[in-house]
Parts: sequence; structure tokens; C-alpha cells
Amino acid sequence: MLKHYDEIDKKFGRARLSSWNSIKNAEIRIHPDFIGISRCYREIFKALEHNSTNVNHAQHLHLWQLKKSSTYYLMYDFHYYFQHQRLPNKNLKIKIRTLPTTTEDLNALQEFSSRKFINTLSSHRYKIERIHPTRLQNLINQFICPTVLYEINQQSLLKPQYKMGFDMLAKLLGFSRNHLNYRLKMLNQSRNIVLNALEAESKVVKRLLDDPNYVVKPEDIWSKK
Repeated sequence: MLKHYDEIDKKFGRARLSSWNSIKNAEIRIHPDFIGISRCYREIFKALEHNSTNVNHAQHLHLWQLKKSSTYYLMYDFHYYFQHQRLPNKNLKIKIRTLPTTTEDLNALQEFSSRKFINTLSSHRYKIERIHPTRLQNLINQFICPTVLYEINQQSLLKPQYKMGFDMLAKLLGFSRNHLNYRLKMLNQSRNIVLNALEAESKVVKRLLDDPNYVVKPEDIWSKK
């Protein structure tokens, strides 16, 4: 179980140090197996109370490189990379390791990345009007390792579960469940306003809302009637 950076060193060896300037023109990608976790980061990154200014500048960015390749992969701490894209740090140092290829190693890093996400989620302040609670909850339950969710649920639930519940999400975000419920109410009201406006303007939208068996045809969309 990987919980700290020094445990990454023990398992995968010490990283090769470099500078951002030496690789800034190289191709940097989010590893395909970690795109889902990066989506969780993006969802909370846009809800930060002061945008990216309340995310501390990273001293190091951790990248993984395929042997004999100039492509680098991100696998955790995505918020630091997002912040660097928005507010470049000329002094950013890079730690580079060889990309593992075994399923066991990638699973261990996914669990580590999930644990880092939960730590990040609970360590910042957010503007509730920038949060979509159910979307964030669904992303977490889809992409964050169930074992990590079980660990945090053990801290407050008599019967821990492998999913992110609404109460735990509210706690990690620093809000009450009532705050999140009210936010959902406002989102639903806004959605209904948009749907009502579309229904009034479009016969196709009205039929979609009124008839669950209605299938939109191309001629319906382009028809001016």
C-alpha cells in the first residue's frame, strides 16, 4: 500500500531530477489509466475558492517515462500540473521515473493517486456555487479506487462502504449535507428554467419531454414548423 512519496522511491527507485525548461517542449500526457482520476481533479480545481491561487506551487512535478521514448506521463498530483498550465513556475523541478508496465504496479499507483486526490479534496476551500455535487460524487465513485473510499468511510461509518456517500462528500468539501442539497435544488431550478424555455421555443423539445417513446428524426430537427 503506497501512501507517501518516499514509499514510491522504495518501490520504484529514486527519480531522476530534471528541470521544467529541459522538458517543456516534450510531449506530456495523462496516462490513459489515470484519465478518470484527472477528471475528478478538474472538477474540484474549477470550484476552488480562489481559483488556483490557493493551491501551493509544487516544488516537484512527478512524471513517468517509457523507455526509449520522449513522452512523459502524469499519474497523480494533477492539480499541480493544472496550476502550472495556468500560472507557470519557471523554477519547477521534475522527478522522472521509468513507467511501470505490470498490472500490479499500475494498480498500486492508481490507489496512490486516488489517496492523493482524497487528501487534496479535503485540504482546500471551495465556492459552493461552482460545485455540482452529484457530478462530483459520480466521478469519484466511478474513478477513485474503492479501497480508498472504504478507508475514509471507516473513519465515520459503522458499516463502511466502497462508495462516496453524500454525507462524506459534504464533510470532505467543508460543507453540510443541507448546503449540498440546497445547491442541487438551485441547479435543478436552473435546469428547469432552461428546459421550459426550450419547450416553449421548440416542438421537438416539447415532444421529447412529453413523450418518452418519441425518437428524434433528422427531418424533425431541420423542420421550421
